[in-house]
Amino acid sequence: MEGNVYLYYPNLVGYARITLNLIGFWVGFRCPLTFLFCYMASALMDMLDGHLARAYNQCTRFGAVLDMITDRTGTAMLLMILCVWYPSWTYYFQFYVFVDICSHWTQMYSSLFRRIDSHKTCTHPVLNWYYQKRNLGLLCFGNEAFYLCLYCLHWGTEEGLLGIPIVHKAVYAFTLICLPLAVAKLAIAIVQWQVACQEIVGEEITQARKVAPKRKH
Repeated sequence: MEGNVYLYYPNLVGYARITLNLIGFWVGFRCPLTFLFCYMASALMDMLDGHLARAYNQCTRFGAVLDMITDRTGTAMLLMILCVWYPSWTYYFQFYVFVDICSHWTQMYSSLFRRIDSHKTCTHPVLNWYYQKRNLGLLCFGNEAFYLCLYCLHWGTEEGLLGIPIVHKAVYAFTLICLPLAVAKLAIAIVQWQVACQEIVGEEITQARKVAPKRKH
């Protein structure tokens, strides 16, 4: 692995994703179609950076962190908009952001602390199932689609395509389909947070036991 890590292909994709998110959220309250284009383009590019990293042998810790914070902040900013439009759901949105950030940050720290190559390497049966490519893709898609559908449902008939009655009904139906996936992803995030905490504590105990005999001598 050689060269400037900041200019690795997957990291360039990460910078582009952040730029798209910032543009999208800048207009999120007034230009729904522009927002949807930027947010969905950023989400689709999330699948590209991993392929580039493996294809060009450019897998780095920096890239993993960049990818994670882009995902977390993008979802958090979307839920900030939804908190304004759906005040009765505010606590759920806040709870989701809280768990999402805590879970992934703790999992990332656990992998670094234990010198594991990837935070997706898990032995827990639930997390091992979750991080299989097909399952991860389905739950992540359903989760993002659920919150994007809530975003779309806010706009009334004056907003062109999103206001067409049949489109509005289709979005509403898709929201209900994606709801269980979003709830399942939240539940798995809670499990991941618990497991990561246990792994960190377990590693600390293991390291302490290694040091203890040396101190006796």
